[in-house]
Amino acid sequence: MAEVETLLLEPGHDVPNSPLPVLLYRAACEAGPGLGDRLERLFRANGWGGTWQNGIFPYQHFHDDAHEVLGIARG
Repeated sequence: MAEVETLLLEPGHDVPNSPLPVLLYRAACEAGPGLGDRLERLFRANGWGGTWQNGIFPYQHFHDDAHEVLGIARG
């Protein structure tokens, strides 16, 4: 298991942020072909639905009633 880093984000002008920390796992999965699919399987195994593969939104947004997990497969 990768070591976890915690980040606390202060409220911003347009985004209130959460008092809960961001949990950052660097290199949580082995890189290589099919990493996006492996990340989706990992998320589903943890009960996290609504997965998809695409780019990161180019604009700032937040969810006031949910938590979000983001897996970066490359880039």
